[in-house]
Amino acid sequence: MRIVVICVTPRYAARPGCDCSPKAISQGVNRNLMSKLAPLGIAAGLALSLTAQATPTVEELAEIVAAQQEQIDALQRNPSASRTHIGGYGELHVNFVKDADNAVDFHRFVLFFGHDFNSSLRFRSEFELEHSLAGDGAPGEVELEQAYIEYDLAPGRVVRGGLMLVPVGILNETHEPPTFYGVERNRVEARILPATWWEAGMAYAGTLAEAGLSYDLMVHSGLAVDPDSISIRSGRQKVAEATANDWAGTARIRYHGVPGLQLAASLQYQQDLSQAADDGV
Repeated sequence: MRIVVICVTPRYAARPGCDCSPKAISQGVNRNLMSKLAPLGIAAGLALSLTAQATPTVEELAEIVAAQQEQIDALQRNPSASRTHIGGYGELHVNFVKDADNAVDFHRFVLFFGHDFNSSLRFRSEFELEHSLAGDGAPGEVELEQAYIEYDLAPGRVVRGGLMLVPVGILNETHEPPTFYGVERNRVEARILPATWWEAGMAYAGTLAEAGLSYDLMVHSGLAVDPDSISIRSGRQKVAEATANDWAGTARIRYHGVPGLQLAASLQYQQDLSQAADDGV
């Protein structure tokens, strides 16, 4: 095989004595490549150096861990800063009535207090003042509507004990003003279902998320209905030195698998609604 080497100098004429041998050309090409690759090598070395500097050293990692531990210790020393919850709401009613006096009433002022002891155990309570004033001759009352402990048995399953709202209807557990239309609560859930209705007892609740179902079981103190009036609402004892001769049970199953739709059925049983013998109730 025969190799032909040609020297081409388009811009400059060959200088006298130019060495165009294969060895000289090879050396020239190598020098040219090195001159072009040298900046790339410097850039790659600089990138590696920057990468190495971005990785924290063992001492820096120790300082980061120590700072995080200080934050954790601070939260443990003052857990109430993140675990105690305070809330509330109020209702100011104005009623314009035909052929009667108009009326304004600060119907309810409610405060919520809660505390998370840990991720599974918590306390919840609700304290209410009705009609602005309470006491002898005053139109309102001061009431403790909820005060219970809740414990997570497993994801989607809880047990509660204490003073709780009975799981019936829609308004009884969620009775804030946006839940119902109008100024006053509807008659069905004020007279037939005596919202707001709370009792003392134990409850178990769970959810079946895939089926869009939830369920509640509660064993609780019962009503004491007057046999003359048979008024369910008046039979609420509000756990205030209440008669507890006959306890009651309530069960509910609720479907909420479709957004905007909620269906529920409740069953409440108490053998003697008046808790008085031989009165026919």
